[in-house]
Amino acid sequence: MKAIESITIKNSHFFKEDFKVEFSNKLNCIMGGRGTGKSTILHFIKAVIYPQSEKDDTTYSLLKNNLDQGEIILRFKTKNNSSYDISKYFNDEPQPEDSITHESVNLKSILQDLSCDIYEAARIEEIGRKPEDRLKLIDKMLPEEAGEVKDEIKSMQITIEKNAQEIKTIKARYDQKQEKIEDFEPVLEEIKLHKKNKPKDLDDVIDKQFENEGKKQKIRRSEKKFLKDLINFQDEILMDLAEIKEKINEFNVNNNPAHLTFVNKTLMQPAIKIFQLSSDDLLNKIKTIEKSWTKSKNQCILQNDKLAKAHEKQTIEYNTIKKKIEKNRQYYTILEQLSKKEEHLKSLSKECKELERKKNKKAKERNSLINQLNTLKQKLYSNRLEIIQNLNNQFKGEIRIKLHIGGLIDEYEKMLRNSLRGSKIKYNELVPRIVKYFPPDKFAEIIHNKDKDKLKSIFHIDERRATTII
Repeated sequence: MKAIESITIKNSHFFKEDFKVEFSNKLNCIMGGRGTGKSTILHFIKAVIYPQSEKDDTTYSLLKNNLDQGEIILRFKTKNNSSYDISKYFNDEPQPEDSITHESVNLKSILQDLSCDIYEAARIEEIGRKPEDRLKLIDKMLPEEAGEVKDEIKSMQITIEKNAQEIKTIKARYDQKQEKIEDFEPVLEEIKLHKKNKPKDLDDVIDKQFENEGKKQKIRRSEKKFLKDLINFQDEILMDLAEIKEKINEFNVNNNPAHLTFVNKTLMQPAIKIFQLSSDDLLNKIKTIEKSWTKSKNQCILQNDKLAKAHEKQTIEYNTIKKKIEKNRQYYTILEQLSKKEEHLKSLSKECKELERKKNKKAKERNSLINQLNTLKQKLYSNRLEIIQNLNNQFKGEIRIKLHIGGLIDEYEKMLRNSLRGSKIKYNELVPRIVKYFPPDKFAEIIHNKDKDKLKSIFHIDERRATTII
């Protein structure tokens, strides 16, 4: 916006006479004694340029009591020198028009060109006390693309938080399985000792044969489970396809009475026809897939039946061998129990390797995300700095605005204090030092890498305190 040119107030209950205030392009001061209408004029302007402002109790009360049946007319020029009048009555939406042609215009389209903030005295004092509020004033002057950068930063922060939770979950699962591995590790020595004390009358051939058949028995259980899962998966797909068909059939355009009331039927009908054709095509394809998938499922069921018969025969053979070594049942029972534990140990070790791989992958993703976030933050910082430099040039040294990376530290300090509360270290002394030496992203990296040496570089942080902080 170039400027609010004037405000005209007519038939106001508060102001006894109609009047018009024409504003300068420079500094404007509204002066008067208490109760003469200074704040009322500001709230009138606010009511025009912020259509939702009547929801505010103070603004609503002022409009009701001071405007009543009167009218506010606000005239302003946009960046391209177009001039508009916006008329406002109490409890009515603002009505904009071109001030020259008097043609009505869309309110939203012209308000997006209007940049005006109205603050009460108490709010101005609050802004003076809070650096984050002062930064918000700078951000109001950011170009549109900088707003997109801010949105990207928020989105990136959410992604990084999600990544952190994923790493935490993976680590918890890894630690849990490592504890189980420690419990199962003695089984390897137990197997060696058990085999060493093998009964002398056992036949090595039968022993080996029994061991091999025992392994096959485990594989057979795996085969059975695999085919069962395969058939269940095919059932799920068929149910999903049936659900899609049902949804398409339910969303029948002809059954929807709304299409009968359309005004732009020449535009709507082609879209409806395209949808119907694509729906019919999709239903035909689903029908073909269902037929093929059902055939595949039936074939798998047939193979499952054959497998069950084969398993039955193989289990009989396994039991026959088992009977031959019945007199040494205890030896094989213990061996089988130990072997199961060994298999479980192998499975746990494999799972731990996979979890470690996932954790490393997520950590790598995290580093990449943090680098992207820092790039976006630097871009936003540069945009803010450019605005501040322009403002400082306008103020000609009378006011000096400074911007520091990581300058807003209140939330950072608060989170550190909450995290270290109850740690039995003098965190109230240490937190300001941590904040001074390490910005949040750098501190996060130190904690993530468990870098005690960097923490110890701060005065009064020794090995014990560094470990406690991490």
